[in-house]
Amino acid sequence: ADLWDEEKRESLERFRKYVWLRTAGSEYYRRIFRRVIKRYPHFIRHLGDVSRLRRYASGFLAVPEHGFDSKQMSDALADNYDVAYLACAIDALNGVALEHYRSAFIEFADKYIANLYNFCKRTVARETRARVETGDLFALYASGGFARAQAFDDDYDLILIVNSDEPSVFSFFRKLSSMFHRELVRRGTL
Repeated sequence: ADLWDEEKRESLERFRKYVWLRTAGSEYYRRIFRRVIKRYPHFIRHLGDVSRLRRYASGFLAVPEHGFDSKQMSDALADNYDVAYLACAIDALNGVALEHYRSAFIEFADKYIANLYNFCKRTVARETRARVETGDLFALYASGGFARAQAFDDDYDLILIVNSDEPSVFSFFRKLSSMFHRELVRRGTL
């Protein structure tokens, strides 16, 4: 006779999966896993549904810009990064084809970097009340593994270039770069 009925077997299997995912991978992965589960404990139910985790990650970017303070926007970007990273990592741990999770990783990382830059730019402009036309004065280049579209590099090798000798423009981008760096460090990527 079966020791477990169907419902208990499913619960046991979910628990086994949770323990495996909780202890697998690198320390960086486990840190993100713990951060996501601590902040959103109900995500435990969705660890087997990577597409759902990706939808949750995208949802964090849907927060309205107006009406949210800088901390809330920063947290929404951080949550987007953590949950999207977790979804890609679970795919990798489950043996999904490299090209599948690599493209998903680079897609979310590109969006994260772009959204983070725009967030920092708006925040610095608001805090300094600066009216800097940024157009082609600033460039952000990826190098290293990120530029080569390699998933799960543990850092982002970024090059930031300012094309101006104007002190106010340089000061604006120095503040933007500082904030950008601080946010990346919060994710543990530098």
